[in-house]
Amino acid sequence: MSKGDRQLRPSAATTAAGLDHVRLSYEYLDAGEMDAYSSVLDEDMRVDGVGAGPAHGRADAVRAACGLAGPVGRHELHRVIGSGSCVVAIGRYRSASADVEFADVFTLSDRALLLSQRRFRYLEDVPGA
Repeated sequence: MSKGDRQLRPSAATTAAGLDHVRLSYEYLDAGEMDAYSSVLDEDMRVDGVGAGPAHGRADAVRAACGLAGPVGRHELHRVIGSGSCVVAIGRYRSASADVEFADVFTLSDRALLLSQRRFRYLEDVPGA
């Protein structure tokens, strides 16, 4: 079986770097450091369930996150776990207008950059649920 015929598993180092990139992404967003936030995103980044709507591509993801960043709110991470190219962050987002528990599921690129993010919210926190 040749290298192209099978899926290559990410190394432990790639997963560890991805865990760090996920943690850093929240720190950068909370500090309003959008250039730093952009540095942990893959150019094909896809974001769903966070903010105003879906975003595709690094620039679009940064644009979408601009309204969420800065002193407006803060992410409090309870746990960040990863296996292979998947990382899950569980926490709470607090701001003047929101207090939401979430679970974000990330996919990592082969360079340990964030390739996708999908947010799930605790149902009692969702208006109308």
